[in-house]
Amino acid sequence: MKQLIKFSIIAAISVALPLTSCKKYDEGPGFSLASKKSRVDGTWKIERATYSGTDITSEFEGVEWTMKKDGTFNLLIDGTTETGKWEFLTDKTILEFVFNDGSIEKYTIKRLTNKELWIELDDFGDILEFRLAAK
Repeated sequence: MKQLIKFSIIAAISVALPLTSCKKYDEGPGFSLASKKSRVDGTWKIERATYSGTDITSEFEGVEWTMKKDGTFNLLIDGTTETGKWEFLTDKTILEFVFNDGSIEKYTIKRLTNKELWIELDDFGDILEFRLAAK
């Protein structure tokens, strides 16, 4: 009986330790069963946008980002659709967008769930932050 209790305690600790380890993204989640690629897949609308702490959300009304598991994306801005490819970089903490016009944007992922995607772009020391919500 004592061995069973001892084994149960060791098993519980073995399961709990990985769950308490460092999170990948600053704002979480700490644990998810869904893959990062499946969490990114979908259509996102911008709920909040800031530039160096100043709220600029109104400048992004109607903007939608659609990302697919196959690594392609569509960005709808003012009735115009921009397209390209996306991929994870740096241990899946950076989201890189390569637009068909050749431009590249790299965002640091701050939070990634099925319903929220928070990303930041360092614009020569000024931070552009998007808080996106699944549509």
